[in-house]
Amino acid sequence: MLDDQKMEVAGMLQQMIMADGIQDKKEMYFFGQIVTSTGIDKVVERKTAGMTIM
Repeated sequence: MLDDQKMEVAGMLQQMIMADGIQDKKEMYFFGQIVTSTGIDKVVERKTAGMTIM
């Protein structure tokens, strides 16, 4: 999967977490496992290096 595709998936996962308005620890753990196991976290770190997120 290309880096841009991984960034798109990361955005979709973030939207899924926020969709119901409730963020619990199980939900965060589950999506965290997906992000880590697919390597999306490393891509996000690389793509957002030096950016200020507000």
